[in-house]
Amino acid sequence: MKRFLTVCLGLVLILSGCTFKDDAVDYGLRLRSTILSSSGCSFEAVVTADYGDRLYSFCVNCITDQSGKLTFHITEPETIIGISGFISQGRSALTFDDKVLAFPQLTDDNILPVSAPWILMNSLKSGYLTACGKTENGYKLLLNDSYEEEALQLEVYIDCDLKPYYCEIMWNGRRVLSMKITNFKFL
Repeated sequence: MKRFLTVCLGLVLILSGCTFKDDAVDYGLRLRSTILSSSGCSFEAVVTADYGDRLYSFCVNCITDQSGKLTFHITEPETIIGISGFISQGRSALTFDDKVLAFPQLTDDNILPVSAPWILMNSLKSGYLTACGKTENGYKLLLNDSYEEEALQLEVYIDCDLKPYYCEIMWNGRRVLSMKITNFKFL
């Protein structure tokens, strides 16, 4: 019943609040279409993990491919530069030289801070658009990564050129990850 109400609420929001030709839904759908038709994307991000009592931030360069695989390289802070890896549906790997990346899990679903860029790109490609609106700098999209009871909710801010520049990832109503995104390019 909860899922049915969520779907109905999402449809009401979409149908009542976003009905003009060049509105936020159109931009969200155009962004998804552009991502799906490109051979991938590249971007840089400052990822912040929020554990409630402490915050951890790091910078990462990312490249995605058509299959959804995301490859990343950590560029800051200096103590963890050189750690790299990849994430794809159901698979991941980390590589490093004499360094350890020891972030605790953020949720019961094994969400780690290095997965934030992959969660963003996967949700933009296949997540459920639940609400949208115009902002001062472009558009704000609200996405769920699934219709599971404990779905991740994403607030994604995109500019008028269809490029994401900020994202927050929430779990059970609490922000667990945020990203400032720069140099976003479609490949």
